Amino acid sequence: LGTPGGGAGGAAAAFPALRFPPLLLGRGPGGLLLALTPDARVPLVSLRLVTAAGSALDPPGGAGLARLTADLLQLGSARYDAEAVARRVDEMGGTLSAAVGREHLSVQLDLLAEHLPAGLELLAELLLRPAFGRDHFERERALLVADARALRDRPDELCDALLWQAVFGDHSYAHPPAGRATDLAAINAAAPARFHARVVRQPARAVLGVVGDFDAGLLEQWIGQEFGAWGEAAEKVERSAAGAAGPCLRPRIHPLPTPRYAAGRRLHFLPQPGLHQCQLVIGGRGPRGDYPHKAALEIANAVLGGTFGSRLNQRLRVELGICYGVQSGPLYLSAGGLYAVSLSTRAERAVAAIEATLKLLAEFHRRPPTAIEIEAARAQLRAQTIERLQSHPGIAAETAHGLLLGLGARFREEHYQALGSASVTAVAGAAGEIPWRELQICVVGPPEVEGELRRAAGRPGIAADFELHRRAPAD
Repeated sequence: LGTPGGGAGGAAAAFPALRFPPLLLGRGPGGLLLALTPDARVPLVSLRLVTAAGSALDPPGGAGLARLTADLLQLGSARYDAEAVARRVDEMGGTLSAAVGREHLSVQLDLLAEHLPAGLELLAELLLRPAFGRDHFERERALLVADARALRDRPDELCDALLWQAVFGDHSYAHPPAGRATDLAAINAAAPARFHARVVRQPARAVLGVVGDFDAGLLEQWIGQEFGAWGEAAEKVERSAAGAAGPCLRPRIHPLPTPRYAAGRRLHFLPQPGLHQCQLVIGGRGPRGDYPHKAALEIANAVLGGTFGSRLNQRLRVELGICYGVQSGPLYLSAGGLYAVSLSTRAERAVAAIEATLKLLAEFHRRPPTAIEIEAARAQLRAQTIERLQSHPGIAAETAHGLLLGLGARFREEHYQALGSASVTAVAGAAGEIPWRELQICVVGPPEVEGELRRAAGRPGIAADFELHRRAPAD
């Protein structure tokens, strides 16, 4: 292999310096982790309260409880009913939303900077004193049940959910964050309040990310006033200076068991009448959130399938004409990880797409990224990093989630530097984390392709087993 710079191991020249916005870290009331990024370029502020309370903590038989709790948090508190909340958000020129992943629950509020004190007061009110009204509970639960059943009408999401179920089996990562229809229908009206008290209302498990036009000293005071019910401030906010690690701060997270990943290769098929295309997702075990070589893996993934000019896109889209595009990448979680390749294709080309993808995955380990491919990937990833720095909501979300994973105060700068300096040898080593032997192959498509898929599953190099699914993961 050629090596950039010609040095041993292919050491690359570092990226040009990039000015990252300052990050102020510290502890607020009750141990709440504060991550503040002043940026006065525009008079806007983004607030992100992210807590380690995702769907992996749904109780047995209660898949969807975290999502239902998050939706209800937006619909009123002891002081404000749902109409008053909506009116106050409008008066702030803002937007309010909530989201749930497998390991996080987040509430987002974006608003004009002049209304920041009022925004903090509203956010604290919703998080600390939610109403959980019975009428809202019945309506939101019914909406989530309907949405779970409608997953069958969204083949890409359905196939993704099938992969998580196939890879993680009985682990709490396996079910969709939005829940299962049968579980949601059985959740009672008292359950969201219990989940909130047990899991969400735990400040030491949360990060409050704030990005925008504010004075950090005043903001610290306002946070203390509004979130004081979570306890006394444990530590003053301090700047994480360039070149210093800053305070060693990380929220406490709920420990989860290590997943028992599915072994071998299996082809899973979920028939959906009325479809003319097949959705494919192929994946397996990926690295955990504490994996130390994320930048090198990001480069390797960009070469394999993470960019429009990647090997998978060139082969499947340009040369074979099998699909319009391929996506690939890792998803990091605290107890384990997932790596997946996804695409859609015409039903009659499904087996050809599976064969071509598996062949390229195997070839990638025999022929890892070249110096030329790596430099092209670096340029793409550098541009994406710069673009992310233009968005207050994006910075707030990325910072909060990075701190939840324990990545440290300077993880953005360190990741950027690592993207620029990772050697060919390091990228090749990280490429070894991309699974190619132990894989679950998931297909959602018309029933007519079942026979061909069954026959393909018996071929050497594709899969050792075939499984037909009648029930969708969210049913």
